[in-house]
Amino acid sequence: MYKGYKIAALCISKIHEEEKGKMLIALNSALVSEGYRLFVYNTCTDLYWNTPAESGEKRIFELLDYSIVDAVIIHYESIKDEKLKQKIIHTARNFGKKVIVFDGECEGCINISFDYADGFAQVIDHVINHHGRERLHMLSGIKGNEFSMAREEVFRKMLEKNGLPFDEDSISYGEFWRDPAKAAVEKLLERDELPDAIICANDAMAITACSVLTNNNIMIPEEVIVTGFDGLEEIFFFTPTITSCRYSYTNLAAKIAELLVCTDKDIYNGIHRVNEEIILNESCGCNIHSRINAADYVANLGGRLYRFQSDDCAFYEHIANIQCLDDITDFYKFTKQSFTAIDYKYHEFDGKIPVAI
Repeated sequence: MYKGYKIAALCISKIHEEEKGKMLIALNSALVSEGYRLFVYNTCTDLYWNTPAESGEKRIFELLDYSIVDAVIIHYESIKDEKLKQKIIHTARNFGKKVIVFDGECEGCINISFDYADGFAQVIDHVINHHGRERLHMLSGIKGNEFSMAREEVFRKMLEKNGLPFDEDSISYGEFWRDPAKAAVEKLLERDELPDAIICANDAMAITACSVLTNNNIMIPEEVIVTGFDGLEEIFFFTPTITSCRYSYTNLAAKIAELLVCTDKDIYNGIHRVNEEIILNESCGCNIHSRINAADYVANLGGRLYRFQSDDCAFYEHIANIQCLDDITDFYKFTKQSFTAIDYKYHEFDGKIPVAI
């Protein structure tokens, strides 16, 4: 508790990335509705290489005051230093604090993850049962990769569930990026019969698949449906816009807020799954989501870039001024007067941003 508010401390890295920024805003909103305030402890790198610079970055987590924090939330996947994560968990539990782990699984913690398998299954089910396609082919990622294998298993089970054939030729590998995906789709074109739907394991490969098919005068979705997975913004710019599935940060934030206030000991058992959202677009024959206005998007992106450049200049000016201080004791006072809150505006706010970083 701090100044009359319950405090949740979020440990994360690289909040400058757009998707993490969106998650942070949704989480803050959900926690505020439950009477919490969010303190964010962030590093600019993911702490993978254990360099001297990263050793300095890690010290931000030493500022976490467990005496005022009511709960600790760890974005497990974004921080690569396992010892650091375990130290935070161990210390928080010793202080009797509730620990929520997102995208990881740790004993004695409340574990939350997106239901990736269910989201992928929703896309396949939509193609089969809504659009009636029967000759499905999957463009998977890297052969033997954990995420690829998990989605391949979902694909196989969905075909079996719907009485459709599955064999080794039902899957190709695009390695999650453009060049291998292009080669895989071009190889499909050599077959006597094209699949009537290509289910891609991510959006980057779906965009590539659509490009190859279009360049070969194959109509999407009339001849071949194409779907992706991840919900990247690029799918709304492509022609046709691409059906996909994305993380629901609103659902995630609501689940975290719900678990924070829950007193049932059963919440420590298993993993709490958060549903993903299917995005129905033109590449499957639906047109529910709107195309992004490219002019507005570029203008917004440019504005954010200019603010970043301005903030960067201010930061370096601040460093230069610090070097001119006569006494190190003036550092805190000078810093407090010099810095103001920065809003990168992933979304419009209501003017109340109770986030401490």
